Amino acid sequence: MIVVPSDRIEGRRVEKTLGLVSGSALRANWLGNDITSVLRHPEDSVIYEKTLDHALDKAKSSMIKEAQHMGADAVVGTKFSTAMISGHTAEVLVYGTAVKLK
Repeated sequence: MIVVPSDRIEGRRVEKTLGLVSGSALRANWLGNDITSVLRHPEDSVIYEKTLDHALDKAKSSMIKEAQHMGADAVVGTKFSTAMISGHTAEVLVYGTAVKLK
């Protein structure tokens, strides 16, 4: 599956627009990870980066599955957004337009 942030794919033509597809994921950090992270790397947010990376991968995978279910060859105009739900929980949303390519 081709997934791009742009509205077109070089060398390919969109034959049909199938519609909006999205995927989301919630990820929570265990409080023990927060304490461990601060003690080991007070200047670094490695735990949070890993958490958000994992959530982004899961949300993107969910979006791709939805696009495949629609019969898409690609998702164009892909964007993502993040939001903190609470002090230890983040949501990642990935969305784009599913298309058939010629």
